Amino acid sequence: SWSILIAELIGVVCSVIYFYLMLNRRQAIERTVAERTEEFHVTMNKLEHAKRAAQKAETHYRKLLEVSADAILLGRNDVVTMANEAARKLFRASSAEELVGRRFIEFVAPEFHAEAQALGRRLILSDLQLPQYEIQLLCGGFVIDVEMTAASYLDDEGANVQTVLRDITQRKQAEQALRLSEARLRGITDSAHDAILMID
Repeated sequence: SWSILIAELIGVVCSVIYFYLMLNRRQAIERTVAERTEEFHVTMNKLEHAKRAAQKAETHYRKLLEVSADAILLGRNDVVTMANEAARKLFRASSAEELVGRRFIEFVAPEFHAEAQALGRRLILSDLQLPQYEIQLLCGGFVIDVEMTAASYLDDEGANVQTVLRDITQRKQAEQALRLSEARLRGITDSAHDAILMID
């Protein structure tokens, strides 16, 4: 009888200890869940804030692109992903979206393909800023002389390239007209039998 009573008492004590440990374990789990939930909410708030900041920065950048007088093409891995209004006008496209998804080399005049492809490979393989150079583009059936500069940066998804283009066709035509005029004047002065005095 004493032994039964002691066994029951030990059983009760063990049960109380077991329930106490289970209660403490449950409270520890609930605390951990509450802490992790709080951390999750803080992280989600930070992520949402970063997302809004990125959207705001992208909107700001798009506005800057749109007000640029120069044609600007943004590309990823040699494919146009965005074009501003000046690019639409330069390429004589009905919308900027018409340029998206196309490769830049499609717009390059055939005699400049080799040079443009070499520069494109350099841009795709490394972070690079190319100096300004002249190239001819095919824009709406016309050949256009442009000054071009491009810069690239690499990320996990590949190369991002920004290309800025300026139509210099009128300048080139004016330079050619000036050269012809100077050549004509030199021809006149060289063939004259009388002395010609030029005063500036």
